[in-house]
Amino acid sequence: MPKVSIILPFKNSSGTISECITSILRQNLNHWELIAIDDHSTDSSFSMVEAFCKVDKRITILKNPGDGIVDSLNFGIKKANTLLIARMDADDIMHPKRLLLQVERLEEKRELGLISCLVNHVAIGDHDTRGYQKYVHWINKICSTREISLNRFIESPFAHPSVVFRRELVSEYGGYRKGDFPEDYELWLRFLNEGVQMEKVNNYLLDWRDSKQRTSRTGSNYKLDAFQNLKSIYLKKWIEKNVPSNKSIQVWGAGKFAKQQIKYLKRIGISIEYIYDIDSNKIVNRVNVLHINQIPNPDQNFILCLIGKDGARGKIAEFLSKKGYIIEKDFIFAA
Repeated sequence: MPKVSIILPFKNSSGTISECITSILRQNLNHWELIAIDDHSTDSSFSMVEAFCKVDKRITILKNPGDGIVDSLNFGIKKANTLLIARMDADDIMHPKRLLLQVERLEEKRELGLISCLVNHVAIGDHDTRGYQKYVHWINKICSTREISLNRFIESPFAHPSVVFRRELVSEYGGYRKGDFPEDYELWLRFLNEGVQMEKVNNYLLDWRDSKQRTSRTGSNYKLDAFQNLKSIYLKKWIEKNVPSNKSIQVWGAGKFAKQQIKYLKRIGISIEYIYDIDSNKIVNRVNVLHINQIPNPDQNFILCLIGKDGARGKIAEFLSKKGYIIEKDFIFAA
């Protein structure tokens, strides 16, 4: 009997899917099933996967009855025969111990709902990959349950094809949703909002290949505005659960990103009393923008930190700590 179901949606992936499936066949854990869902391919990728099915009965190929990755994923989960769901994309590579180490961790720690791992960023082509390199460097530092919880509003803390999660979470909280947002990040934020514990195996177990055609580069659901809008929705839910109603919401950051995020927060009913910044040019002639030296004691206010520049978070945390602020109780990072 398989222990884990690998859900692999694909579309026109003939250039990479053979290498991807070969990496699955090389797993140290043999008790898996692979459910590959063809999302209306027009190249030879369906026949390539079909050939693998003929030589290994653990592999099943299905056609997406809907359209797009969300329908593919939900259909694959519905057809799964195990209690654990492993994600995989057709252009990525599993390291041999990936499934073994992730499944073992979930079996050892019943309190965990989702397990991820460290990933290698592999650039494919000659496009600018510095943004993805920076992102991968960041997610590889966010590993513990607490780190993932605290940093959820900065960015998605996982490479989507690196996760394994309990199927019961989908039964209890719903599967992937369609909308103007990244479907994986929305699912993680929803699970975290429900108190699901997540962590990472401290091993590099996936080669995450970054091509110019990668959906997260080209899809409108993965643009910055889509992330900011989604964050505002779950940030409001978090504030309502964790910030006492007698505390006013204030913001550190008056730059372009912060302005946009504040706009989304106000749109869904979060009132911002004051904005603090270190740059005096952003303070002149703006009535609700004050210098950070005017930040009061934490008794009556909660600060959303909307600055994500390199090295800034550590300095902000140090500054606020000296004023008596405690992360998560009195402030949180959301950029």
